[in-house]
Amino acid sequence: MLIYHTMSYLGHFHLG
Repeated sequence: MLIYHTMSYLGHFHLG
């Protein structure tokens, strides 16, 4: 799932 990957990527950025 590309969406899942994107969400994880964005989530990491938000956490950082």
